[in-house]
Amino acid sequence: MKKILLITFLLLSLSLTTYSQEASVQARQPDITFFESVDTIREFMSKKTKFDYSDRNLIEVSLKFIDGHPRKGEAWVYRFGHKIPKRGNDLSIFHFTDGEIIEFHHGP
Repeated sequence: MKKILLITFLLLSLSLTTYSQEASVQARQPDITFFESVDTIREFMSKKTKFDYSDRNLIEVSLKFIDGHPRKGEAWVYRFGHKIPKRGNDLSIFHFTDGEIIEFHHGP
């Protein structure tokens, strides 16, 4: 009988913990949506880039909070790597939710 009560208590506490974690997560919409950012970056890459992206592929796009480098704030981060695998020299484009766009060169 003690085992049944213990198992019931553990299951109940586990379900309450899961419920409280789900209740604390709130969905929110960033200031610049993904599709708005893609359109802006596409226009930026056709006119204003400092680097040559012809030998690179898009590796990743993600919404991140950047904590200081190249600037602090929430941004859509576009990472580009070489088509032929090489070490280093990846490029990133940071599209901050206030509209600023920064190109960043990783490596030497």
